[in-house]
Amino acid sequence: MTQLDATIVIPVRNGAEHLVAAIDQALAAATADTEIVVVDDASNDATLSIARALQRRHPSVRVVRTPASAGVAAARELGAAHARGRFVWFVDVDDRWPADALRTLLAAAHNADAAIVVAQAEYLTPAGRIKPVEGFRAPTVLDGRAAFSRFLRDDITGFLWNKLIARELLASVTFARTTVHSDQALVAQLLGRAASVALVPAVVYRYVQRPGSLVRAGRPKHASLRAVQEITHEVAAEVDRDGALRDGLDHYDLRSIVLPSAEDLLSPGLDARGRAEIRRRTRDEAHPERIAAARRRGDRRTWALGLAARHAPPLYELYLRLQRRRARIGRA
Repeated sequence: MTQLDATIVIPVRNGAEHLVAAIDQALAAATADTEIVVVDDASNDATLSIARALQRRHPSVRVVRTPASAGVAAARELGAAHARGRFVWFVDVDDRWPADALRTLLAAAHNADAAIVVAQAEYLTPAGRIKPVEGFRAPTVLDGRAAFSRFLRDDITGFLWNKLIARELLASVTFARTTVHSDQALVAQLLGRAASVALVPAVVYRYVQRPGSLVRAGRPKHASLRAVQEITHEVAAEVDRDGALRDGLDHYDLRSIVLPSAEDLLSPGLDARGRAEIRRRTRDEAHPERIAAARRRGDRRTWALGLAARHAPPLYELYLRLQRRRARIGRA
């Protein structure tokens, strides 16, 4: 099998309206040694026919299909299995990226001999506001333990699309079949197991929030987030032999698992018993050690929300409802 420099993997489920634009962007970003693998997750719109037409038109485009819809994690795993590039870049069909994005990522990987490259990204809200995604500003090369530590404090986020990943490294991780945040579980494993990670302060991606994102936000999160938490703790056990990451793990648990899990309070059709159970669970899991860790790390927002979740659950639920309302009217 001929090894290429990079594979761009585009998982898609019923994304016919965005697919042509996504392929055009990918072709513009591709180098001479780049392939584009479109993974159709058993779409029931025109996605497959459009993808196959593009495959006939462009030799660098390949199309694979799941036999039944299995979710984005399974689609990404299938795309990685079919990839021939030394590096893999996962993108979403309805987002945007500049034409030099892949070249920027590849240059950083080659210059630093890195297994993973993490670059800057932007978040485009429905109101048209642009927010930065990653929290670093200077180019840096880290080992896996240091990169995982920065993941725990959210300096490196759990998004996949602003990261270039060595294909061989993908063979060592589990693509968690969660309904939300499967990319976070994948990134935790990848960072912890990478020999070197290069950080590049160049914007390579723009995530576009669309109306459908708000619909998906209503899905229950707790079970999926607990699965992500379990995987992250397993990685921590691998890399943290002296317990130095314990404080960072407590902070991560509160910020990325416990507080988001409480958003299940907003699930449609939730009865009084279910609401009481979620409040109890949130109060118990927002325990003092986790709240104190957020304060020690200077994260005042998570610290304050943790206090509210533990000591005033109705107040925290009100905060969640206000945040959801702001998102729906496009101000968040």
